[in-house]
Amino acid sequence: MATSSIDQNPPSCYTGHGHSSRVLLPVQPGPLLHLLGRELRMGRPSRLEKAKGPLGYTLKEVAEDLLGSLERVTGSSPIHPVLVHRLQEVLDQFGGLLHRIVTDSSTSCSPPLLPLDANTNSPTGILTCISTQHLPPLDGNQQHTFLSITMAMVTAILSGTSPAYDHVAGIVMEVQVRHNNKLVKPSSPTPSHLRKLKLSFIDQHQGPYYPGIIFYYHAASGDAKSAWTRVHRLEESLAETLTIFYPLAGRNGEEGDNFVVTCNDQGAQFVKTKVNRRLDEHLLDGGASGSDMLLTRPVVSTGEVRSSLPLLLVQVNVFECGGLAVSVQCLHAVSDMSSISKFIHAWATTSREGITKVIIRPSFDTGSLFPIKEEPEESFPLPMEVGGDQKLVLKRFVFNAEALSDLRAKIMATFGSQDKGSDFHKKRPSRVELVTALISRALISIDQAKTGQLRPMVLVHSVNFHTKTQIPIPQNAYGNLFVEYVSSPFLPKEDSDLGLLCTLFVWLRDGLKNFVGQLGKVKDPEELRFKVAASQEKLGELMSTGDAMNLILFTSWCDFPVYDVNFGWGAPGLVSGSKFYVELIFLTDTKTGDGIEAWVTLEEDKMSRFERDLDILRYANLYHLLCGL
Repeated sequence: MATSSIDQNPPSCYTGHGHSSRVLLPVQPGPLLHLLGRELRMGRPSRLEKAKGPLGYTLKEVAEDLLGSLERVTGSSPIHPVLVHRLQEVLDQFGGLLHRIVTDSSTSCSPPLLPLDANTNSPTGILTCISTQHLPPLDGNQQHTFLSITMAMVTAILSGTSPAYDHVAGIVMEVQVRHNNKLVKPSSPTPSHLRKLKLSFIDQHQGPYYPGIIFYYHAASGDAKSAWTRVHRLEESLAETLTIFYPLAGRNGEEGDNFVVTCNDQGAQFVKTKVNRRLDEHLLDGGASGSDMLLTRPVVSTGEVRSSLPLLLVQVNVFECGGLAVSVQCLHAVSDMSSISKFIHAWATTSREGITKVIIRPSFDTGSLFPIKEEPEESFPLPMEVGGDQKLVLKRFVFNAEALSDLRAKIMATFGSQDKGSDFHKKRPSRVELVTALISRALISIDQAKTGQLRPMVLVHSVNFHTKTQIPIPQNAYGNLFVEYVSSPFLPKEDSDLGLLCTLFVWLRDGLKNFVGQLGKVKDPEELRFKVAASQEKLGELMSTGDAMNLILFTSWCDFPVYDVNFGWGAPGLVSGSKFYVELIFLTDTKTGDGIEAWVTLEEDKMSRFERDLDILRYANLYHLLCGL
């Protein structure tokens, strides 16, 4: 790649590294940004008005704090031209949206509110330019939206990834040479009579993928020494936990049988790494960017086959400050999210209190309860690369309790003139229903803008059937216990965003209610087999239609207590998803338990449009990302 003149003279505050994947300004947010983030995260925009007076908030106040941070880094040196370019680029992007919010204009985005030019190359010059722009007082709803967009703008400035900006040699996260890559075996051997484990007909439909989840923990005493003690504790407790969850130390596909797990104690893959950043720096963007580097991949030699793949992958990442990121991945063919959650909690209990305190004793009999009748001719390949030819991007969007309450009230008010005795008014919209409908509405608009037409939309949502059928499934059953809800095609109509959102909500609720109701009538495994096969066949047919359909995939970990995973040093400050191999929306509870975190994997172009959607900006808290945990 040719080097531009801008690239040749980076400012002194940058340090080059050869293995960088993205650029992040080494700037800590100043006090105003912390105030904005804290107050908005708590859902109290009115307190900002009281703190700063009745005139509302302007870009000047945010810019003063941001540029003050920049000036502390660069000293008296002019800001690098690339930063000027980035500021202009972001202001161009968000200026029109801010104008629409303030004026309630229904027209398309207007020219930039805050013009910059190449001569504005110092903190003072940029600040003078921005400080001349004042916005009128806003009402509460406008103010909340305006501040959300402003914080999204500042986030983009601090963690921007525009092509011109990426060319600057900057310090980014780098996972150094691994200290250790080993196989952790059960601390005591698995009895011979437990050596073979049959997979179920649900397992057989799962591909060779390793969905991942990452738990972030603050340092104990601010140094890495105590962190490595924790790593050793994690390794030892993992070996003990594998005596209970022994199939996870085995292998799948020995002797050519891809539907048997051989519990041979070969071990789980355990990787230790050192990261050349502080944890709070990594979490400036919520942990989404660079999360792939905190995950491992199965280590196999050239020519090796599926039977050599470990089923469980663990990577423990130690940050400079002593903070930890513990990533856990499990081959989807042997475990769904509910089951891997049971393993993680048992591991945490073992680390914290000892193996004798682990109450759960998993049942690995799903293969007998739901036996495979017909094996497909083709075996699964080795794990595919994430995204294939697509450039996929993962980002985190947080919908707090107040935002969801506001959204719920708007939807309920829209249906207020309808029959109060209807089913709609008997049950309040759930958090998952609200976020699913809101994100789907945004993706429909994005798809229309990209394709030039309103394509039929098909929604796929994972449904855990463990307690939803009449089949007597053990409470501690381990394996894949979910079925995909594949909706009938939904044809959007030209409507207001709120009108489409409400229509989507009712359609989603009715479809899922009917699907779960049908599951409740299932009395034996053969009926369930039919349901699973029908869903898989329907999904396959829809995917084969190519560009005729707009397919939106959701999966949820809501109601799984992921923030209760305590290995002995407290609850995680953040729990993140990982980038999936296709476009997917991964939902979890917020740490407070009353909101939703959406970990969204989309194509790069779609993501750019998605995070500028007005409803996403209005209801999703992007601003908290600047405040770490």
